[in-house]
Order: sequence, then structure tokens, then C-alpha cells
Amino acid sequence: MTTEITCGSEPEFLKQLTIVIPTSNRNYYLSRCLDYLSRISFVKLIVADSSFNSKMSENKKIVKYNSSDINIEYLQYLPETEPYGDDIYRKWADALEHVETKYSMFCTDKEFPIPSTLCKCIEYLEMHKDCNTAEGNYYYIESPSAGKYRGRSMYPTKCSLLQTDAVARLNAAKTGKNISSNQMALRRSDFHKQLYRTLADEHIDDIRFGEFSLEFLSIIRSKSIYLDLPFRYRDVCNLTSSGTLQKHESSSLRYPDLDTYISEGIYDEYYARFLNCMSKEISKNSSYDKEQARTFAGEILPQIIRMRGFYGNTKFTEDPLWYLWRHSPTCVKDFAGRIVPKQYLDYSSDFPDEAKPILSLIETTKHLYATDTPVCNEGT
Repeated sequence: MTTEITCGSEPEFLKQLTIVIPTSNRNYYLSRCLDYLSRISFVKLIVADSSFNSKMSENKKIVKYNSSDINIEYLQYLPETEPYGDDIYRKWADALEHVETKYSMFCTDKEFPIPSTLCKCIEYLEMHKDCNTAEGNYYYIESPSAGKYRGRSMYPTKCSLLQTDAVARLNAAKTGKNISSNQMALRRSDFHKQLYRTLADEHIDDIRFGEFSLEFLSIIRSKSIYLDLPFRYRDVCNLTSSGTLQKHESSSLRYPDLDTYISEGIYDEYYARFLNCMSKEISKNSSYDKEQARTFAGEILPQIIRMRGFYGNTKFTEDPLWYLWRHSPTCVKDFAGRIVPKQYLDYSSDFPDEAKPILSLIETTKHLYATDTPVCNEGT
């Protein structure tokens, strides 16, 4: 076993946290994720697996191997086959219902949370009972060339939303200072579970409007805190190659974008369910009546979604220049990095000490990726 990763002066906070890891058909990524998380003291894990039979069989072995070092509950689901990702949210919601700790969060098998920031998030929520969601900075880990890594900020303009009611928080989000998804944030478990129950009650279960709804429900129902600290890293070294997106590397990219919803004639139906749900929630959590809430929701939610951006979405499109930069080839970004001051860029080759074990794990196991060989099987 490699060196344990600590979380500072209050590691006991992590006894209150369960991390749910959704996975599907990725033995290497799951084994690497568990290898990393097994070094964090106290945390409990739930693996929610919807792999096909051969991959699932290997994942069970991976979980058993790591269970000697950490508390892992393994949950088995049918493979995801529904065309708009409806079964993904049912899986996530069911896995969340198995959480028994006070706090919970999701972590995909390609991600690496930073334990010291998790502790600080829990510490803040312990002291502020009117706040239910906490997070920090999210970063992509990219590999522009062999053996070299850089971190790219996923949401460079995040901020806390501590206003007293839903309308004030949504207006603050509209300013462009909080345009990120909060789906992967750390939450109080009872609050977290209720978000997913609402999706089911309102029949919002596709991957696109499901993500939007989780984001907005969190903002509408409660305050959220943003800590300017590294919160989690996501390995996308195999996701992008010369700026080209590889759909098999991303569960989100495998599903239709919102342009497809429009072309297939289902957009209005899905958007109407989303708008109805958000309108009701705004009226419950502000001084607006139902009519005022619906008018407000119809105006402000598209504005925020437009800032968020979404692949292929012609109705809600992010700023064109920003879009071009975010999706430029690696060679273009590398050149820009030589002539543009770093404060104007969203990536850096400098990593904090807590991220060094992550980079080491990626580098020393990357040869297993092509064959999807579990990390724990190497040398056996």
C-alpha cells in the first residue's frame, strides 16, 4: 500500500462522508479510482456498477481487492440502454438512497477528490446549518505531450451563493460568476436525496435536463458555499486528442445533445417539465407567487443555461470567442500560453502538492489504459 493521503488537522470529518462512484465498463478507471481513494482515511465508498457481464465480473474482483483497505459497498445495475440517459439518473438516485452518512457526493471513476478540501467543506457545513452544498475548484488534467500534464479550470468563475432566497440566488448566478454545474458537489445527504426524488416525481430523468434540474434545484432550495481551493481533478488525457472529442471516453457525450432534442421533436416536452418544476420550486422558496415565479423562471433560466453552454445547443449558446478557445486544438493553446499572460488563461502546468500523487498515479498506470487492465492486476 502506498502512502496514505491525509486531510489536515480534522480527518475525522471524513467519517461523515460517503462517496458514490458510478461506473460502467471501465475496469482500469475504476481500479485506479479505488487505488487513490483507498489512501484517504475514514471515507466510505459505494460503487454503482452498470457494466456488461464480463466487465462487471472484473469490477467485483477490483472491489473485493480494495475492500481490505477501505469500506466499499458494491451495487449492481442493468447496463444503461435508454437513448436519453434516463436510466443513468435512476441508477444515481438509487445508489444515493444507500448512503447512511450525514454527507455525500458523487465521484466518477475518472475523478480524484482532494481530501483536505472535503474536510473544509464538511467543516463549513457543520458550522452553517442553512447551507447544504459545498464545493471548490474543479480541474481537468490534460496531457499535451508524453509525460507532461497541465490542469485546466473547468469552471473558472465560480462563487458562493449565500443570498437569502431563491430569486436572489438565481439573480446572482445570472451575473456569470457561478456558471458551473454543481452536480458533483458535496451535500448533506438528506438534502441530496431529496433532489433526486424530485427529479423522479417531476419525470425529469434525461441526462441533459436532469443535470440542469439538479443544478437549479440546489440553488433554489438552499445556500451554497464555494471554497477557493482544489476540490477535484478529472483525468481527460484520453478524452481529447488534437482537440477532437472522443465519445467513447465520456458518458455524457454518448447521448444526444439538445440540438438533437429539437430535431427529434422532443425538446419542448422536456423543457416544459423542467420549467414547470423550477417554477413551482421558486414560488415555494421566495416571495413570488406561482405566476410571478413562472415568468421569472422563463426569463432567467435560459440566460444561465446560455452561460453554462452545452454541446450542440443552438438555443443556449455560450460566447463564441470563449467557445472557440475552450475547443481549440492543443497546439493553439500551447502557442497562446507563450504569448498571453497566465491570468487570462484557464490552465496551468503548476499543480499543488496534494495533486502530485494523482499525477504520479496517472503516469505510472497509463500503460494499462489501452487494454483496460485493472491497476490491482498488474504483475499478477
